[in-house]
Amino acid sequence: MQSTCSSVDALDLAARAPHIEPDAVLVSLMKGIETHSGMRMSQVIHHVAGIGLERIAVLSGPNLAQETASG
Repeated sequence: MQSTCSSVDALDLAARAPHIEPDAVLVSLMKGIETHSGMRMSQVIHHVAGIGLERIAVLSGPNLAQETASG
């Protein structure tokens, strides 16, 4: 399953969490730090959705938009 959300919508991830398969790995493509908490986006996913950090992967780089879109 593939689903996307912006960093702003990541806080709404709690509503989606019950529909995430228990063995699913989430891949975060979000850059930056959450303004109020100072957490990285992977930490926000962990905190909001209760997903174990071992199930959260992070893809980062200077600008991966074209590379990510092309597969």
